[in-house]
Amino acid sequence: MASEPLQILAKCLKQLQDVSGQNYFEMFPKIVVAGGQSSGKSSIIEAIVGYPILPRGTDIVTRCPIHIR
Repeated sequence: MASEPLQILAKCLKQLQDVSGQNYFEMFPKIVVAGGQSSGKSSIIEAIVGYPILPRGTDIVTRCPIHIR
């Protein structure tokens, strides 16, 4: 599960964005993960996020660009 402080921060930034029209999420780093099939890219993303958000399976299951905010 994602940490509660990060959830609170994301909610506050979203509210600020709604009120001001500015994109406060731009101050967060952008991460690109590239690699071969079944090399652990999804696992790295979930480790950074701290929450299991991506599908799991025995075949290729995350075979598309993913934008997580």
